[in-house]
Parts: sequence; structure tokens; C-alpha cells
Amino acid sequence: MQCLKTARAARAFARMKVFQPGAMEWGAAQTRIHLLDLSRGGALVYAQQPPAVGSIVRFVEPACLSAARVVWARGKRFGVAFAAPISDALIDMVIAEQERLADDLVKRPPLQR
Repeated sequence: MQCLKTARAARAFARMKVFQPGAMEWGAAQTRIHLLDLSRGGALVYAQQPPAVGSIVRFVEPACLSAARVVWARGKRFGVAFAAPISDALIDMVIAEQERLADDLVKRPPLQR
């Protein structure tokens, strides 16, 4: 995966571009999500109905990610800051799972019509 370079180069941790489906919960709500980028300190997430800024969220899938707080939201995208930085090994696990899912899609037989 490639590191994202943005005008906000002063970020504490490098961001990795990903496209990983998953699930997240906050309060009594649970929703499907897509991780769009990931760093040791947080993530960019997409959801049809994102949580409000300030919400504490828990990743159901990928479950290896820690609890986080929503720090900004714009449309269906929002940024979360992890309660504690995650390790590079956990980022590698998420990327490996993303690659496995992509490989599984390629190996599926075509749909019969």
C-alpha cells in the first residue's frame, strides 16, 4: 500500500491507503463501514450513517483495531483517533486481510445468469 502525502504533512503517523470492509458500533448502534486509510493513530472511515463527532466507537471488524473517538465528520466520511496508538504489526494484519479478501474475490467463479 502507499503512504498518503497530503498538505497535512505534520501528522504524527504515516497513513496507509486501504479499502477494507468492516463493522463498527457505538452506543446501541452498529453499522457496516469501509476503512479508507489507516495509521497508528487513527483512521479515515466511510459509513452510510456516520456517528456524531465526539462519539466513542468500537471496531467489530477488523476486531484487531482499538476503541476510538470520532474527531471529525464530513458527509459519509469521518476521522477517528484511536484511544492508544496501534502497532505496525496490527496495520500489517489489516492490510494482509484486505489482500486476502481481494484474492478471494478474484478466485470466485463467475455468476451464472
